Amino acid sequence: MNRLKKWAASIAPLAIIAGLLYAGLFIKPVAPATDLSTALISYRDAFYGIAVPEPRVLWAVGRDGKLLRSEDAGVQWAQQAIPSLVNLQSIAAWDAQHAVVVGNATTVLVTSDGGRQWRAASGLPSAGESQKLIRARIASPTQALVVGEFGAVFVTDDGGATWRAIGKSEDVAWHDIAALPERVLVAVGEFGRIQRSTDGGATWSAVPSPVKSTLTALRFRDADHGVAVGLEGAVLTTADGGRSWQPAASPTKEHLFDVAAGLPGGDAWLAVGDKGLLLRGSSEGRWSAARMEAGSYAWHTQIVPTEAGLYLAGAQLARLGPNGQMNRFR
Repeated sequence: MNRLKKWAASIAPLAIIAGLLYAGLFIKPVAPATDLSTALISYRDAFYGIAVPEPRVLWAVGRDGKLLRSEDAGVQWAQQAIPSLVNLQSIAAWDAQHAVVVGNATTVLVTSDGGRQWRAASGLPSAGESQKLIRARIASPTQALVVGEFGAVFVTDDGGATWRAIGKSEDVAWHDIAALPERVLVAVGEFGRIQRSTDGGATWSAVPSPVKSTLTALRFRDADHGVAVGLEGAVLTTADGGRSWQPAASPTKEHLFDVAAGLPGGDAWLAVGDKGLLLRGSSEGRWSAARMEAGSYAWHTQIVPTEAGLYLAGAQLARLGPNGQMNRFR
């Protein structure tokens, strides 16, 4: 019996080693299923522009050539392939099929099929590969305007098929532009500069500005009444189609990056910028500021008012609902 015990003890280590070898060679572990796909929207992203051509159709553009589209109001997103990986600064849409995107390195991309294909515009005058195009705006059912660095002002009259320069080359960045009736154009930019054209951009005149802070965005709600916002909380108003501008009593010193005309029956104006602030302006010129969400200091570069809420681009891609609830897209 003792001899049997000794024999069993001597082969036990060998049996353990053999079992481990068998398990390593022939038994394949089964790990729980894990989704390793990359999220289309992450906290590292920055989205600089958003367009809402229809109530459930959204486009968003941002850092490193990211261009997303949703057809269910932001529940699901699809990434669209484009011929560029530069930062995309702005998107403007004629409708759910036709849109224009602009960005760094004089990038202008156009689609006519909902973004299934994007083509790069050709023949654009350029100040060099470093030129950034900052904003695109729709002016009519076939016309769009683009502004950017080195005095860039471009226009298309045929839905993006061809483009021409209507600005003069100069060391100034234009940040936004508005088209008014009777071929009137108004542009705002660096160091508080404002310019106006009455002939569709063939000639331009400087407009006196009451501020030296860079103006980043511009909107009109009719042919006469407009608002421009900018750095250091600058808010300017006009009641004569941009011929003259007056400073409003701004409720903040934070940088402002976009302004929009509100929907009928609501605020006349809405503006966003740094520190998660939402500015509300009345038609009488009174402005107030409040944080959109308690504890949030996210910056926002664009705001688009809709019946479903306020769509926001910036450090977060989100919708602020009519009830004040923030819905971050993922």
